[in-house]
Amino acid sequence: MPRRDQSTRWNSWYEMIDRALRQIKQPLIHLLSEEPALTKDNLSSDDWQTSTYIRDFLASFYDTTKATEGRHATLDKVIPSLDFMAIQFEQALKKYNDHPYMKPCLHAGFTKLLKYWNRTERVPVYTAAMILDPTLKYTYFEDGWDPEWQPHIREQMRLFWESTYKPSATISRPSAPPVHLDNEFLRWMHRRRADTGADIDELERYINEPLLIQNNGTALHWWLMHEQRTRLPSYQRWLSISFLYLLCHLNLKESFPEPSIL
Repeated sequence: MPRRDQSTRWNSWYEMIDRALRQIKQPLIHLLSEEPALTKDNLSSDDWQTSTYIRDFLASFYDTTKATEGRHATLDKVIPSLDFMAIQFEQALKKYNDHPYMKPCLHAGFTKLLKYWNRTERVPVYTAAMILDPTLKYTYFEDGWDPEWQPHIREQMRLFWESTYKPSATISRPSAPPVHLDNEFLRWMHRRRADTGADIDELERYINEPLLIQNNGTALHWWLMHEQRTRLPSYQRWLSISFLYLLCHLNLKESFPEPSIL
């Protein structure tokens, strides 16, 4: 049975065309060849070829949505998903540059994708979610994005941290027990040691730590570990950022309400 496209269902166009090409094409061609009255409804070889092009292009979108769907989807997948799809558009625009149907469709789809991309700038949670991945931090942006954007990304994260979490998110060293020294120089040195690094910015501490080489779970699982609770005194505030990961499906629906790209 053929599948129908649905305006409210992701990948319905891909699944409809894919099934038509795999299961319906040959029987349909045979049927139309046996019924002269249906000649006008027959698809030309160019039509079938174009359908194949569309199916092959949409396969990347199918893989992306399948890899990021479900209750365990997290916000740190949004920006990589958009980057991956942008690459598919750029490659397809080169491949189908002279195709009369694919070229305008791809331009329209790329324009729509850029619209979605710009929406990630509205709130800093998307970049913050990437930076809060202990296996990535800033490296994802440093390795794949224009160097001119790096200062903006760091500034956006800093402002998000300072305006929302930093006021009480510092690590204060415990007060040293009173020491009775007769030597004035030693008393002065003792005070200097006690004052040096009295407050450590937790964001800086996290960023300056080595990348996590392997993480068997998601970034959220890492932040929920007891080790982070004891290592970072402002754990509850970091945890509230991490809970943004759990809101992925809500944010995606608000930010990207239209299910179709092409």
